[in-house]
Amino acid sequence: MKPFRVVIDLNLTSFTAQNHLRGILRFARERGWETVIAMRREDGPRGVELRRGELDGLFVGMRSPFGLDRISRRWGVPTVAFDIRIRSDVAASLLCDNASVARLAAEHLLSRGFREFAFVGEETGIAWSRERQTAFRRELAVRGLRCAVYPGLPAAQGRDLALARRDLAAWLARLPRPVAVFAAYDIRARHVLEACREAGLAVPDDVAVLGVDDDPLLCETASPAISSIAMDTEDAGYRAAAALAAAMRGETPAERVILFRGVRVASRASTAHFVGRDALVARLLARIAGGGENLSVDDLLAETGVSRRTLELRFRAETGTTPGRAISEAKLARARDLLRTSALTQEEIAAACGFCDASHMGHLFRRRFGAPPSAFRAR
Repeated sequence: MKPFRVVIDLNLTSFTAQNHLRGILRFARERGWETVIAMRREDGPRGVELRRGELDGLFVGMRSPFGLDRISRRWGVPTVAFDIRIRSDVAASLLCDNASVARLAAEHLLSRGFREFAFVGEETGIAWSRERQTAFRRELAVRGLRCAVYPGLPAAQGRDLALARRDLAAWLARLPRPVAVFAAYDIRARHVLEACREAGLAVPDDVAVLGVDDDPLLCETASPAISSIAMDTEDAGYRAAAALAAAMRGETPAERVILFRGVRVASRASTAHFVGRDALVARLLARIAGGGENLSVDDLLAETGVSRRTLELRFRAETGTTPGRAISEAKLARARDLLRTSALTQEEIAAACGFCDASHMGHLFRRRFGAPPSAFRAR
């Protein structure tokens, strides 16, 4: 049987689209598809020449380089749209669950003790950025907290990068401190870091910064390194390919709307600041968040020089919990992230997170999250 010929027309300058592509190509390799990537490069072809009958399926993005979505409509080619809109003429649409992104952002920044918050959106005010802003403000509002929103500059002025940086710096300088800033995506988080430097604001002591996408090129090369929300974009690309495969067989896809979500916060230096009345407890919380799978209460005592009783009283007064419980919570959160995002066995995860064995991890995991690790991973 002749292999399906599939054309992929996505804006691959986006880290999200690159991860979608990885998922698509993984599915394509498993099924033996012939794939053509519509990619504009200075040293490559300027376009994709297609004739009716030469392709069996199509992936198109909202900002597709070659506008092949017009072909999908004209020729009736089975299509999956990577778009913020759900179109009736496509087999499936892939959309971002921005509420999940905002929920993770709020939980992470609140766990650092922040009570002042701000949101810096994508420069043009695109719909997914507005959705993240609205959901983030809603998450804070139910806790009785408010969030400032950077208004940005008019489009013509915003193209002047130096002017845009100065305007953002002036706005950040007017915010109460310490403040936690949620940036719509990693590039915008880099802009916030640059503006903080311009305004003489220390990150993370004055301003904590959190991005979205967990792009290592952007996050790990920044100074300080940027905390960011990792997305299940590769898995969503794989599911999108499965939906297209069904459509090319003349079947109705099992998923017409495929959501990709925030799955965990990759915590780095840009949010490694804890706000509280007790500086010692804040320092220990940063130590716990920084990890070390074998960290114990004895390690904390050795670092502080106070008695166990004093440490527990101060810790409970500041956080409502004990140092041991905080360490256990950090280990369980790490285990939950690895179950969601890795193929490691439960034994390997238990060792990586500092549990004595998988059985002990499983007991604590069920008590904390209401399901054993195997059921959590399957769900």
